[in-house]
Amino acid sequence: MAHWLSYGLSDFLMFSPATYRRMFELHNAAVWPAQIAAAAAAILMVWLLWKRPGWQGRGILLILAAAWAFVGWAFHLERYAAINTAAPWFAVMFFAQAGLLAWAAFRPPVFAVADNAAGRAAAMLLAVALLLQPLAGPLGGRPWTGAEIFAVAPDPTATATMAMLLFGAGRTRWALLVLPLLWCAASGLTLAAMSAPQAMLMPAVGLIVVMVGLLRLRLPVGPPAGWRVRLTCRIPARESAEEEGNMSRLEQIFGALRKQPGDEYIRKAFERYRALMGAGDLDGIVALFAPDARWEEPVGTAPAVGHDAIRARYKAALEGSGGRIPMRADGATRIAGHRALACSIAEVAPDGKPMIVETANVLTFDEAGLITEMLIYVGMGSFKPKE
Repeated sequence: MAHWLSYGLSDFLMFSPATYRRMFELHNAAVWPAQIAAAAAAILMVWLLWKRPGWQGRGILLILAAAWAFVGWAFHLERYAAINTAAPWFAVMFFAQAGLLAWAAFRPPVFAVADNAAGRAAAMLLAVALLLQPLAGPLGGRPWTGAEIFAVAPDPTATATMAMLLFGAGRTRWALLVLPLLWCAASGLTLAAMSAPQAMLMPAVGLIVVMVGLLRLRLPVGPPAGWRVRLTCRIPARESAEEEGNMSRLEQIFGALRKQPGDEYIRKAFERYRALMGAGDLDGIVALFAPDARWEEPVGTAPAVGHDAIRARYKAALEGSGGRIPMRADGATRIAGHRALACSIAEVAPDGKPMIVETANVLTFDEAGLITEMLIYVGMGSFKPKE
């Protein structure tokens, strides 16, 4: 036993640090011009995160799945296996992660940038993957031809994946984080054995991911208990300096209640909801909701809970109106913390008869910007013939 304890990590290496660094130069030369496609994929992924089209979640997960599959084959099997007998097992890990990501793309979450500690940490990790890790080698004296970039090298691919998953909603992300976290440990041990200056980077990334994931579970999703907010569709104009001062104090109070996703985000989210309804984009509509969201129309009837039930309700509504329901705003959206009231006028065609319906939607958002509850206030008096 004492004999085995005398070994260090470096004693188990089958290659020198110089050989390891040279491997990335050879790998980059062998896969060129895959780096151009990888850069385009990274830009597309960021665009999807920012713009949030209806196919956002599926697009992001499929990009990540392709990146893990390519790295598993081109790097681990074709390159790393020549100097490390563990590389084929790493390839299996990367192929498994690609499969999990592709599987998740069939029921994708919505990815959203939240302006809170968790959202900022996820954005920082994405910047590390797409900017810092590719520059780390060259800035440390290695040739530019050995730069490690997303979808070509394993470390930035794992970092970018974990960052993107932190932007996602739902519990599925925990299952998708397991293998990237294991790679953080494997990469850290390999670099530590070579006494590389960046040896602690991937373990630190993994630790941050776990901490941010736990933080997201603890973030509040609405105003503190005890607050009661009275909502109306129209607010009278301020008529005096005293009222102006009162409104200023109210804004300070409610400003303290505002947590992410933020007022502007919520306004744009409902604008997007109206646009998707008008386009008849069923997938896009459902993607706005959290996986366990509650939807009730009209208020007082049996609610639909979860994506499948909500999808069925919207599918029936759209099919009953010719595949689309144009909507326009009826007054400004009123926001208090994570809750909002949005009034709309929708054009429907029950039984082929064009009508307009006035609705009031009360929505609750989670920290990822997904709708967790939508209450739709509408009655028989809300329906009027379209002129």
